[in-house]
Amino acid sequence: MPFLGVTMHFIKVDPISGKWSLASEVISFKMLSGAHSEHVMQLSIVNVMSCLTKTGAIENTNVIWDYNPDLPANQVLNGRLDVIAALWTIAIKIQASGQCMEYFQKLQMQTRIKTLLKIPLHNDTRWGSAYGMMDHSLKLHPAITQFVGSADVMYGPITIVWKEGHIEKCINWSVFTFNEEDWSHVDDAKEILSDSKKCLHYFSSEEHPTLYKVIPAIEALLTAWENKLEHSHYKLYSMGLCDGCTKLSRYYNYIDDKPTMVLALILHPYYKLDYIQMEWGSEEEQRAEIATDIVALCWMLITKDEAEMHSYLKNVCWDVTKDTNPVVFWSNNKNIHPTVAHIALNVLPAQAFSKQTATNCHAQLGPVILEQLQILKAAWRNDIVDLARQNAEEIEVVYENEDTLKVYQTLLKEDVDLEAFKKELDDLSD
Repeated sequence: MPFLGVTMHFIKVDPISGKWSLASEVISFKMLSGAHSEHVMQLSIVNVMSCLTKTGAIENTNVIWDYNPDLPANQVLNGRLDVIAALWTIAIKIQASGQCMEYFQKLQMQTRIKTLLKIPLHNDTRWGSAYGMMDHSLKLHPAITQFVGSADVMYGPITIVWKEGHIEKCINWSVFTFNEEDWSHVDDAKEILSDSKKCLHYFSSEEHPTLYKVIPAIEALLTAWENKLEHSHYKLYSMGLCDGCTKLSRYYNYIDDKPTMVLALILHPYYKLDYIQMEWGSEEEQRAEIATDIVALCWMLITKDEAEMHSYLKNVCWDVTKDTNPVVFWSNNKNIHPTVAHIALNVLPAQAFSKQTATNCHAQLGPVILEQLQILKAAWRNDIVDLARQNAEEIEVVYENEDTLKVYQTLLKEDVDLEAFKKELDDLSD
């Protein structure tokens, strides 16, 4: 069941200092009937990743417990291993057992991995989590290979499903063995996702305007994926990359009907009209675009002398960069260009995209509890520690103290010696 959360974004002006700051408040939360659209970049990422994995078709993580990568229906890329689903299953199974987690850490030390890590769990509605999962998995490549190769002997099959007293399904750890080609696919998927991860990072701030970033971000992602389409190394993923570029291009073409995005870009003191003049088509097309949609909108919104807008556009700001917060800039320059600053006060708070908060992939809490949680989250978001985000940190365990690492290495050696001693006793008793 979809929900619509209405959040009001605005620029708050301090009555004493006059300083501007971006603010937001949840003002409504309603249950909707029918479907709703989600983040356009997430949709394009789903299109790209659909050729690499079938995890998007899995509605909840319970299905992954019974996942068998050997089944033809679970394979991708013309019969190849679905590396994302396989790594997801391995991560879930290891973290579900204290013994497996302890053994996995020992293998990391044996394979000389200095920084002990755990594989972050992928959430198929947040593809940034898949990037983290693959990034860690590549770092843990030797430990994962050894774990999968020895886990059947130590712990038995990865999955046993019983039905009416009989084993209905038995899946061994060994079917999750990765060959070098599989690890190459992991690296390729990580590289493809790194492009979108960089662009999605542009929209992760709650204290910084995001609308002016839409055009540069979409163009950057389109360029990155189009470059990969031209590279022979990514030929295997061309269908997914084409689908992703098509999705992005369709949304990008809507910008012509939404000049507010262009206006937000002009209101950024680093870009102004320079970005449009450098990136958009021929000189004739640039003049036509600037003369119609963009400047006409600016003139329509300005009630004073046009000289103020010309002054802002022509004035060179040497102390700004593309990372400059335009809210701070206009807070400091509102008296120099008061009318343009008034436009910025109304345009800059607009958010670039909506996003999914709850779907069928999340817990079924019901409309009342979900509404209460969302309202509480909005009210307390600055005072609550985000444990989920902390759990997804790149480094799970770091042993900065060499003495501590030596202690663990000593304990590992003692465990190995003990196992060898037990084996000798068994041999003698036989």
